[in-house]
Amino acid sequence: MIPAKEEAELFRYRASKADIELLIADKKEKRDINCHVIVGNDPCSLSDFLDNLSKNGQKRTQLIFKIASGEHWSVMDIQRDKTGRLSIFFLDAIGHEHNLKPLLNYSKGKKIKVITSMGELQKDSSSCSIFCIDQAFHMSKIVDLHAQLAQVKKQDPKHKARLHVDPFDLPPVLVKNVQSVSFIGKYLTKHPEYEHLIINKKGQTLREYAASHYVTTADGTIAGAIQYKQQRYRTRVNKSKGYPEDPHYKEKLAAQAQNTIAQAIKKIDHLNVDFDPSQSLQEIHSALLLQLKKIRDSRPLKDAYTVLNLKKPPQALQEVIAKKQEQIDRLLFLSEMKFDKHLVIFIAKNDEMMEKAKKNPDYEKATQTTTVFCEALVAAMNKFLHARAEQPFKENLYDDCKMAIRNASKILHKHREWIGAIKKFLIDIAAFLTLGFSDGKLGIFAKTDSGQKLDAFEVDVVNQLNATG
Repeated sequence: MIPAKEEAELFRYRASKADIELLIADKKEKRDINCHVIVGNDPCSLSDFLDNLSKNGQKRTQLIFKIASGEHWSVMDIQRDKTGRLSIFFLDAIGHEHNLKPLLNYSKGKKIKVITSMGELQKDSSSCSIFCIDQAFHMSKIVDLHAQLAQVKKQDPKHKARLHVDPFDLPPVLVKNVQSVSFIGKYLTKHPEYEHLIINKKGQTLREYAASHYVTTADGTIAGAIQYKQQRYRTRVNKSKGYPEDPHYKEKLAAQAQNTIAQAIKKIDHLNVDFDPSQSLQEIHSALLLQLKKIRDSRPLKDAYTVLNLKKPPQALQEVIAKKQEQIDRLLFLSEMKFDKHLVIFIAKNDEMMEKAKKNPDYEKATQTTTVFCEALVAAMNKFLHARAEQPFKENLYDDCKMAIRNASKILHKHREWIGAIKKFLIDIAAFLTLGFSDGKLGIFAKTDSGQKLDAFEVDVVNQLNATG
């Protein structure tokens, strides 16, 4: 029986540094290849690696690289001439520059030629490592790669100091796993000389290879060649670890992805928005936003989208995210109204009242009233936060607060410190309702009806407190 954690690694979509090293070792058993992998400064810094290449490196080297703080991989092909001068081709399938910056910093003031090709190939957030592995292996087989690049390089329109190769001018084997259905057609229109070029052992042309991996989904046709390569590479990695090929790998990978989405839905749904006196609503709001973002942007969830060929989150996930986001937004509204600050004051006063009741029985009835009052406001707040969008939660919040205050005022008119606290609560609510809220999504009472409701609130409750006080 394979331990759960170990089994999960067997169905991991992305390739780790250890996975890439195993694939390189496997490739070296079959043919000569000078390919390396670096993460940050492991096993050495990019600067040290390039310095060593310049001094005594081989003529051609491939490097799969990412900075230590990032998840994204890029690939380089490095050519060294007899004098030790380096020419570096930097390819990033999605077009991110995170990994390019340390290379550009290193090359400043040195006689190093850097050519970049950025983007157009990768469309998801998970396949960069697969692109890099496949591109590195193919680069190593293109003997005249740098000569080919020299013929199509141009000045980068965005960065005049750089040389750039349009992805549509790259060699066919470097673009064959592109995640765009339209790319191959445009590429072959620009380069008709590649239309009948055989690109693999199956005898397929570029167009045939791409079409053989198209997947039809509810969202349209997906270019799935990179998923095919991922399955091939993961099988090799698992075999290197001593695990036989799983004939049901694809189905199990999809099932794991579905489970990842189901777990994300469950986690988001269970995010607790209820009031906690130990935290302000602003603190709860900020913490929940962070938790929601962490789940929504999690790496396993993004991988699941790729595995299942999803261009966007599934409907059930979109709905639970929208529902939780609305609840979190309502927290912000209550915070702007200072609802929690007043509630904390009421709870503290209730505690004081309970202490008085222990010594003076005359306070027992008032204590019961203040306890019920605080509980009613907490209930009103939580009811407001959890109400469905189609419910009249705006009006209910007003009615519940009004009822709680009205019930409490029957007893609390004898306790001036409570009258003052309740009046301040009403003043903040009144001021907020009069001004409204700038964000239409968060507004509770429309400006057009707030005046009428304020009249009822103030005349019916504040004047009642004044009269009985």
